[in-house]
Amino acid sequence: MRDRSRAHLSGQLSFFPGEVSPEVEEEPAVSSPAASTAVSEPEPLASAPEPGPPIRPKKRRATRARNFERIQTGVRLEHRFLSVAKALAEAKKTTLGRLIEQLSLHALSDVPALSDADRAQVAHFRCAYGLAKEAPSTGKPRRAQAGILMEARLLKVLKATALLLDRDVAELLEDIGLAAFDGRSAFAPDARVKIADLVRIYEMQLPLEPLGDEA
Repeated sequence: MRDRSRAHLSGQLSFFPGEVSPEVEEEPAVSSPAASTAVSEPEPLASAPEPGPPIRPKKRRATRARNFERIQTGVRLEHRFLSVAKALAEAKKTTLGRLIEQLSLHALSDVPALSDADRAQVAHFRCAYGLAKEAPSTGKPRRAQAGILMEARLLKVLKATALLLDRDVAELLEDIGLAAFDGRSAFAPDARVKIADLVRIYEMQLPLEPLGDEA
């Protein structure tokens, strides 16, 4: 009885002013299992783009190196032959130097340079300018200066050929041009053998087709 009364009085004393109630231990808050396991999930990373086909570098078209060195040379050609050559070059839409260069290359390789249609045009030009079919060798022909841009190796072969035939370069070019106009070979068989040696020495490549029109 005394213990119960004391416990009852102690419970009432805690409510009097000025008295301090005994400390009450707070129970720890128990978190729910769902709250403890709820963890913020990281945002999914953006997927990397699928690799495409490998990029291959573009292949550059192999270009053959051209080792052309052209030299300006001056020759004094018979004026009627020069007029016919200029008219033919204009008809074929090329230059005088390019025409003489091609005629020379074909003559050195003993290949016809002009077609039948070209020779028909030449016949008309020869009639117009009074150029006979034979080379203008009688007397002292009237000559005119002409500047020709020619490949260096070809010019060397022509100069060596002129020395071989005891002629100058202008006379050799006239012989080559007149032979092409007539559709015949410019050199005798024995001379062609020696010229072939000169062509090989200077590492030239001769054409194998008739001279065509240039665009």
